Amino acid sequence: MSRQRSNKRARKRRERGPELDVIHKELRERGPFAAETEADWDLPGLGQFRCVVCSRYFISRNALDEHSVSKPHKRREKLLELEAPYTVGEARWAAGLGPAPF
Repeated sequence: MSRQRSNKRARKRRERGPELDVIHKELRERGPFAAETEADWDLPGLGQFRCVVCSRYFISRNALDEHSVSKPHKRREKLLELEAPYTVGEARWAAGLGPAPF
């Protein structure tokens, strides 16, 4: 029983996707609508239809539009708006290694 559960935890951790700070950085660099990229035959829809917020690829523009009005996508957007990534100064302050950054 415990072995099965441990495999389940590892799979969930792998499938979770990138953390919020990585997505924040990508949104700052590219914006919410990333420019068209070269066709990648290994990705759904040849990698042309990507939701940057959820970091998922879709097979068509229609599927991407349907996803953008879904509840999980809206939750992820709200989470990104509310939670700004920590800066290095804030992390050092929280660890007790430096002065308050604000």
